[in-house]
Amino acid sequence: FPLRTPAQADASTISKQVYTPESIAALFSDLRQEVQLVLLFLKSIRSIEVLQLLPGQVQPQLLFSCSVANASETLLQQRALFLTAAAAPAEERVAGTYQLNMLTRDAVHGTEQSTCYLVCQRRG
Repeated sequence: FPLRTPAQADASTISKQVYTPESIAALFSDLRQEVQLVLLFLKSIRSIEVLQLLPGQVQPQLLFSCSVANASETLLQQRALFLTAAAAPAEERVAGTYQLNMLTRDAVHGTEQSTCYLVCQRRG
């Protein structure tokens, strides 16, 4: 069912946007194409999964997922470098480099892709 019917959108004071099953499918398709970049910048998130529950199904089915394949406490600390360095004086140089491995699974197309990023961050 749609997240917001035309009647709900018309009555809303927040947004008049109508969301239909087709528009949600298009949003999911767009996210499928960009999920690695989204996860790259969401530094506190380790994985993203999109599932769909169709009428008559008991369990939702995975559409696609993306996860940090080399997640560890050390990597989480490296990804949060600027959060922890916020208390440091502004003139203090803060820098770090780490490798980020991502695994993307597309259950609809039956594909898997591994991608490696070298992330370099610096302040000052």
